[in-house]
Amino acid sequence: MFWFETFIKYWAQVGVLLAGIGYVLSVIFNYRYKKREIFFSLYAKNKIDCFIQFCELYYDASNILMDAFSKYAIVPDKSYVLKIKAAQEKLFAAGFKLHLFLDKKTASKCQTVVHQYMQISDLYIDVVNRDGKFPPDIIRRLQNEHGENLAFLAKSAKTFKRGFYNA
Repeated sequence: MFWFETFIKYWAQVGVLLAGIGYVLSVIFNYRYKKREIFFSLYAKNKIDCFIQFCELYYDASNILMDAFSKYAIVPDKSYVLKIKAAQEKLFAAGFKLHLFLDKKTASKCQTVVHQYMQISDLYIDVVNRDGKFPPDIIRRLQNEHGENLAFLAKSAKTFKRGFYNA
C-alpha cells in the first residue's frame, strides 16, 4: 500500500521522472541508430566508388591494350609498354581494393579479370621487347576475354543497383 499511496500523492513528479527517463533513452537509441546509418552510408558509398573505379580502370586499360595490338599489326610501337605497365599497376591496385568491400565470389572473379589482363598485357610487352610475332589467336582471345569481362562487370553493376535501390 505504501507504493500506491506514494504514487497517488506524487503522480505529477512520477510522470515527469518517467518522461525524463524516456527522453534520455530515446536520445541514446537515436545516437546509436544514427551512428549505424552513417557507417552504412559511408560503407556503401565507398563500395560503389571502388567498383566504379575498377570498371573505369578496366575499360581504360583494355582500350589501351586493344589500341596497342591494333597498332602493332601495322608498326611495332614500344611507347605502349609504359602505358600498359601504368594501367597494370592501377588495375591491380583497384582489384586489390575491391577485396575490402566485395564478397569472396565476386572479388575472386574481379581478380580473374585482373589476372587475364595481366597475362595478355605481359605477353604484349614480351613480344614487343623481343621484336617477335604474336600467336595468331591472341586478338581473338583478347576480344573474347574482354567480352566476358564486360558481361561480368555489367552483371555486377546490376547486382549493385538492385542491392542498393531495393533495400
